[in-house]
Amino acid sequence: MLYSPQEVIDVSTADGVRVGQIGASGHLEFMVHQFKYFVGFNGACEIKFAGQASLAPSYSPVYMQIFNRLTSLWETIASNNTERESNDFELIAEKTDLTNYKDSDSVVAGRVWQRSTA
Repeated sequence: MLYSPQEVIDVSTADGVRVGQIGASGHLEFMVHQFKYFVGFNGACEIKFAGQASLAPSYSPVYMQIFNRLTSLWETIASNNTERESNDFELIAEKTDLTNYKDSDSVVAGRVWQRSTA
């Protein structure tokens, strides 16, 4: 599901405002937030997610991934499988070599996702 213009603003700042995703068994099996980061000429970057999960990560882990443009695969760079439901948590990862991750516009794609059923 695409963000509304207000939701783009809401997720741009770590201020406690949350943008939820709905998940259920079937076609809404995954709750996903996908982001793109302009990294310019930088060869490295830090990717940070601050949020909550309505389904405890201890029951269904939350994963942060980066898209590898060389292999066309999503790679897990951080995860949480210990947090309780509705608790604030962060996922932070440092990617030290962006060679295979930047597109021609110097943009890196990332996502945070959780399966709605374990």
